[in-house]
Amino acid sequence: MFLHQAQYSDIKALLQPGDLFAFAGTGTVSELIQEFTHSVVSHVGNVFDQDGRMIQATTLNGHDGVAISHTTDELIRYPGRVWILRLAADIRSRFNAAAYEDACLAQANRPYNYQGILNFAWRRVFPWAKDRGRHGMFCSQRTADAWMSAGVLPRTKEASEYSPADIVGLSIYDRDYFQVIGEPMELAIH
Repeated sequence: MFLHQAQYSDIKALLQPGDLFAFAGTGTVSELIQEFTHSVVSHVGNVFDQDGRMIQATTLNGHDGVAISHTTDELIRYPGRVWILRLAADIRSRFNAAAYEDACLAQANRPYNYQGILNFAWRRVFPWAKDRGRHGMFCSQRTADAWMSAGVLPRTKEASEYSPADIVGLSIYDRDYFQVIGEPMELAIH
C-alpha cells in the first residue's frame, strides 16, 4: 500500500460510496481505543454519497449516534489524523450501491451503542459473549453492517465484532491511500 498526502478537495472526485475514512483521534477515548486495539486508528466512517457526505457513528461535534453530514465540516473540526482508503476494483465490482444506501439510511439517527463498546471489550476477553444490544451502533459496527449489506464483507461474524483496527486491516482496499489531515503517518494495513 502506498500513502499519498493530499487535500480532501483534491481527491474528493475520486471517492465513491462505501470508501473508508480512518481517524486517529487525540482524546482520551481515542487513546484508549488505540491502546486496546494496538492500532493508531480509533474511529472509522464512510463516504455516503457523491455529494460529499459521510456517514459515521460518533459522539463528537454534536452527534450522538449515526449521522450523515458534510465531510468537509467533519474534517475541518477533527483534531487528529485522517486517512481515506478507497475500495479496491475487485471489491467495487461486486459493491451493491443500492443495498449500501438502504443500509445506511436504515442506520441514520440510530443512537450510539455505548453498551456495544463495552461488550466488544468484554468479547476480547471472553470470545463466547454475544452483543445483545441491537438498537444502537458504534463506528466500526456501522461500517461492517453497511458493507455486509453491500456485499463487501461476508456475514460470517457479527458486525459488532469489528473494531476500527479490524476494518482498516481488511484486504479490500486500493493500493493507494491518502492522508488528508495531520502529520504524515503510514497505516499498518495489508
